[in-house]
Amino acid sequence: MVDELGVDSIDTGFPIDHGAMRQTLGPSIEILGGPNIMLLKAGPVKALREETRRILESGVMTGKRFILREGNNVAPGTPLEHLRAMYETAKEYGRY
Repeated sequence: MVDELGVDSIDTGFPIDHGAMRQTLGPSIEILGGPNIMLLKAGPVKALREETRRILESGVMTGKRFILREGNNVAPGTPLEHLRAMYETAKEYGRY
């Protein structure tokens, strides 16, 4: 897709191995993605923070072209506390 279609930004949608994706695509491609929406909705907060940190430390931030977001839209009924936990974890571990 990158070479043949000139894609320079990919929204992962369903959660994938973000580090492997970065390694495959290289540092110049923008990647958008994050925790699975079911984890984001159901928690627990500790597991959500751990998954967010794991993603941020996977190597996906190489090249400074990663945008952390929910894995595939926020499910109805997702507690704001869970969104806040992902956001706070990103501030702690996701700064360039």
